[in-house]
Amino acid sequence: MKAVLAIIVASAFVPGPSAQPVEARTAEGSVRSLSVVPSSGKAEIVIGVAGEPDVKDFTLTSPDRIVIDLSGASLDLRARAYDRILRGGISDVRYSQFRKGTVRVVIYLDATHAYQLTRADGEVRVSVTVPMNAQFASWHAGA
Repeated sequence: MKAVLAIIVASAFVPGPSAQPVEARTAEGSVRSLSVVPSSGKAEIVIGVAGEPDVKDFTLTSPDRIVIDLSGASLDLRARAYDRILRGGISDVRYSQFRKGTVRVVIYLDATHAYQLTRADGEVRVSVTVPMNAQFASWHAGA
């Protein structure tokens, strides 16, 4: 009986394929960089991607924020916390490997702002409409 119990206990500690951390699992694409940059009448969040992840966006309130889900992607950038300096209505940017194959970027806003999401070769851009005189220094994470 003790031998059977010892085998059961020993096999419970053998790592299998699911023991791999979420960040280490591969996906078709990857998120390599993230920037907040000024533009004429806009603050742009530029998400550098490799591959062709599917992009979905939606908004939430209390606090106001834009949520971007990149499906078919893994997070390939070192964690760097946003410095919480207000840049053209953007008060915070958070990103994580939300679930296997999905990277989530959450953009916190100081109020409700109109925005537009566009895709170009190697990047996803979120253009947030801000007052024309808004000036700020860029922020960047990743390669």
